This record gives sequence, C-alpha cells and structure tokens, in this order.
Amino acid sequence: MSHVAQLVEAQDYARRAVRRIVQDVMETEDVLQDAAMKALRALRRGAFRGESSLKTWFTTIAINEAKMLLRGRHGQASGRRVFVEVSPELEDGQLSPLRRAEQAQERDRLHAAIRSLAPQMQAEAWAWLAGEQLGEDRRRKSNRHHAKVRLREILEGGK
Repeated sequence: MSHVAQLVEAQDYARRAVRRIVQDVMETEDVLQDAAMKALRALRRGAFRGESSLKTWFTTIAINEAKMLLRGRHGQASGRRVFVEVSPELEDGQLSPLRRAEQAQERDRLHAAIRSLAPQMQAEAWAWLAGEQLGEDRRRKSNRHHAKVRLREILEGGK
C-alpha cells in the first residue's frame, strides 16, 4: 500500500486526536487538511524515515498543527499562512459569519465527495489537492484522472 493510501487511512485516527485538542469540527478538518498537505510534501522529500508507523507519524504532524492553531488563538504567532478573501463581506479583517459558513459547507461537501470515492481514488484526490506531482506511474495517473472526473460529477451534479 502506498504512503498516500496509508495517510488516508490514518486520518480517522488523527481526526479523533485533533478533535480532542481543538474541540471544533470545522477547525479539526482544517487542521487535518493542513497536516495532510504537510505530510505529503514531507513524503515527497523523503522525510519519513520509518522509525514509527505512518499513522503515528501523521498523527504527530496533525497534533502539532492543532497546537499551532491553539497558540494562534491566544495571540501568539502561529507560523500558519492565512489567506483572506478580499470582499465587501470583510468586517474588521474577518470574514462575515455567512461567508465562513459557506466556506465550511463547501469544504464539507468536498471532503464528503472524496470520502465517497474508492480508497485508491481517495488517495489520489488528496494528493492532487496537496499539489503532489505524478511521475510516470500509469496506474496513479489513471486513478487521479478518474478521481477528478468523479469529484466533478459529484460536486457539479450533486450526485
């Protein structure tokens, strides 16, 4: 099983640990997405040394991301990049509650759509979202293509 597929499987375990730390469902998903992207970049660099299971390694990354979020809540620099949409909805530098709710719904729809895919397509969808580049592996290219097509069908057609 590829490292990416193992990451997908490890997310449920990490989700429970992060949820206990941040105590908010939406922030838990944000933390997991940040952790998954960080883990995928580290895997590309060969940073996973195999000294622990991939599940333990990924959960540690996710817990550290959750702790960074908490530090940011208490006014300390968290080191996280924040992307803010510039629009009339901004009030004192914050997105309006309506826009935040819309973004959360969009994110939840995307995550649900990815979870509805076959496991190998899930792994490729997460890797694609994280910007992971493909080599010459035809099987992975095919899985990624089918994942993109299926996600588009689900999200645009509401299937």
